[in-house]
Amino acid sequence: MKRRLARAIVGAGCRLPVLILLIAVVCFGLIGRTNINYDLTKYLSEDTMTKRALRVMEEEFGSAEQLRVMFADISQEQAGEYVGRMNDMPEVLLASCGPADTVLSDGRTYTLVTVTLRDGDPAAAVGKLRAAFPEA
Repeated sequence: MKRRLARAIVGAGCRLPVLILLIAVVCFGLIGRTNINYDLTKYLSEDTMTKRALRVMEEEFGSAEQLRVMFADISQEQAGEYVGRMNDMPEVLLASCGPADTVLSDGRTYTLVTVTLRDGDPAAAVGKLRAAFPEA
């Protein structure tokens, strides 16, 4: 099996690198069509306890998608300003950040903001958050 594969690769000559290059070009062209799944619960089976509990919570309290946004090297004042700006966004139900959400690692300060979204598309909210904070 290995010898046949080796003969096929050697016998292909320059056709194999051309084929690989062609596949790479096609893949590069399709990068923009790649979807990112921000909802990890979509990987859960419908009959798991977690999925059932999430369904009950959504029926009782409505949808409450959460995002965690991390900012690097911002002051506590800036973090408060960012949280206020997020809370003013119509997609955001609540954004919060406390002193315990700031850590120092490798000489940099990282601040974590938890964002609870109203009903809507988390992927769209991520795009709006990125557009709202291009400097961060």
